[in-house]
Amino acid sequence: MALALASAAVACGPEFPNSYYAMPERELLRAPEGSFEQEITRIAADVRLRFNKVAADERPMIQVELADLRRALAAEGVAATRARVIVENYERFRRELDAWTEKRDRRPRNEETEDFTTALPEGLSAEIAGYLRGAVAWRRGDNREAETQWLAVLELPAEARRYRTTWAAYMLGTLHLREADHRANY
Repeated sequence: MALALASAAVACGPEFPNSYYAMPERELLRAPEGSFEQEITRIAADVRLRFNKVAADERPMIQVELADLRRALAAEGVAATRARVIVENYERFRRELDAWTEKRDRRPRNEETEDFTTALPEGLSAEIAGYLRGAVAWRRGDNREAETQWLAVLELPAEARRYRTTWAAYMLGTLHLREADHRANY
């Protein structure tokens, strides 16, 4: 009876049929076909986000920037009157930068455009001024200068970079991805 049960047992398990023993060796050792693209698609479908998505702020970006600037100036102890002037100058600067960018983007390809030459507003922290200099360089198409400015923001002491660190890191990643650079893993 024990011999009868032994013959019914599968020696190699359910994933390795005994019929494989009858195959020629070259068939058994042949590599399976595979498609890199199909495997990446399959793997990507299994990826779970580590962070929850949050709803985007509905305010225009300039309003977000101005709110950050007000908080930064208050944290630095800048007098309310002086802070109001700095915020107004910042808003004017950003609107001029946006208008210049829009004008540049709408021009015919063969038409030259004048450079953006408006000076940065005075009274900004090193972090906000550095990020803004990087943004101007980015819009001018000067990627190396943008990178230099954003890296400088990231190199500030932690206590001096509470408002634009994430923005600078994001823009560095965007810049490097556009350049197909391996450093895009910020």
